Amino acid sequence: MADNEQAFGSWSADRAVTWAIVGGADETRFSIDQNGALSLTAPQTAASPNDADGNSIYEVVIQATDANNYASTQTIYATVGSSDTTAPVLTGPDGQTGATAAVTVAENTTAVSAYAADESVTWSLAGADAAKFEIGTDGSLAFKAAPDFEARASAAGDNAYKATVIGTDAAGDDSRQDLTVNVSDVDETLPLAAGGPVSLRAGGRDGVSGLDGLLQAARIDGRSARSDELNFALRDGAAHVLVLRGEWSFAENWDLLLEHRTLYEPGSGAVDQGFLAAPYYRVSDNARIGAGYDFGSLSSDLTETEHQSGVFVNAIWSF
Repeated sequence: MADNEQAFGSWSADRAVTWAIVGGADETRFSIDQNGALSLTAPQTAASPNDADGNSIYEVVIQATDANNYASTQTIYATVGSSDTTAPVLTGPDGQTGATAAVTVAENTTAVSAYAADESVTWSLAGADAAKFEIGTDGSLAFKAAPDFEARASAAGDNAYKATVIGTDAAGDDSRQDLTVNVSDVDETLPLAAGGPVSLRAGGRDGVSGLDGLLQAARIDGRSARSDELNFALRDGAAHVLVLRGEWSFAENWDLLLEHRTLYEPGSGAVDQGFLAAPYYRVSDNARIGAGYDFGSLSSDLTETEHQSGVFVNAIWSF
């Protein structure tokens, strides 16, 4: 019988009888009249069962007694089930309503999609990668932990995570959508303000993260840098480097080298600068000597931010 219905059915006998309820685990929830019509005394629903077993199957024993006091009994089981047999319609990523759907999300983020249904439903998840996701009562689907494109962690060992989104209505009818969440790569290269000699890549080598990873991934003038070479503090893991350098021939065989260096850390707002001025005398086409003055907090090799100013002498030969 459907939810909230009370009339269950009518019974008859081959002679005149008196009808009565004489037993059953749920006898107090039934009544029967002298025409043999059996009914629940109050409306019931499958979602809120009140039978003795709590399974929406109500048990009652009815008895028919004739004029000679001969009686017959019958045990009846009345199943209360919802009249709603229509499964909900689920709407997934980008309005997809089919049995399957796909969506692409960037690595290092958790939000995936917001699910909806055409009626009130309870949301749940199944599938190979279900444990990596969570879904709220409002249908918002997200990764429990942000995925890393470089660390493929799906059940299949790739960046295509699979889960089944299930919406179940009050009547127990459910709809399912098999979802594939593709994780895309994100450029994690730190920005450089101009083509300076230092480049940094977020994350560093495999298994290395944070400042150590940034230092070990740095390159100076095209060669790999040692971690102790870049000892300035990258407080937020990002830095902008600007190096301006120019040479001016101001007299016969004399050149003047001028250099300005700036290191800016957006996270902390710290700015370090360095300056260099040096005249050189060209001894020959392949050699020159000179002296100069280097000052400011940022060293000329971009490795120190507590640099001490000073005079230097330099000799350069080319072969």
